[in-house]
Amino acid sequence: MRFKLTTDAKRYLDTLDKPTVNRIYEALRSMTREPSVGDTKPLSGSDTLYRLRVGDFRIIYEIDGNNVIIEKISPRGQAYKGL
Repeated sequence: MRFKLTTDAKRYLDTLDKPTVNRIYEALRSMTREPSVGDTKPLSGSDTLYRLRVGDFRIIYEIDGNNVIIEKISPRGQAYKGL
């Protein structure tokens, strides 16, 4: 599996410090090897969206065939707004 970042997710990663970005990328790489690894849960109210918890950050994603599409990366309090 491969992961693809949306424009919003890329923009948000550009605002974070390097250790946090590295931690998020490591979580994404391990998730593409084994999608059920880590603190992953399906989002309630959606059949296609999932969330991955990485510390205080939430990664909202969907699996599309052999791709993991990262829809949103944000702090816990803001992650679910606008979905």
